[in-house]
Amino acid sequence: MKLLTFVLPLLLCLSFSISAQNDLLCVGRYWTEDEANVMMKQFAAEWDDLESWHQRADLIKKGIKEGMQWNKMPKINGNFHPIIHSTR
Repeated sequence: MKLLTFVLPLLLCLSFSISAQNDLLCVGRYWTEDEANVMMKQFAAEWDDLESWHQRADLIKKGIKEGMQWNKMPKINGNFHPIIHSTR
């Protein structure tokens, strides 16, 4: 019974996170050529000048950084000299 109370919420959380990722990520041949043409026109309608284009670009960059969990990376002060080993 204890195992069931632990496993069931875990599975629910995993299923929600997986479905959330599928809604935002378009991999491979997600659209046909005609669908992609329509989507590109919709994307292009979202900006009409350079300033709105930069705002959209910043929004996309923010989404990428959030997806990478950039805020969890350690802060680096000064020069960064990584140790690279085992190169071929």
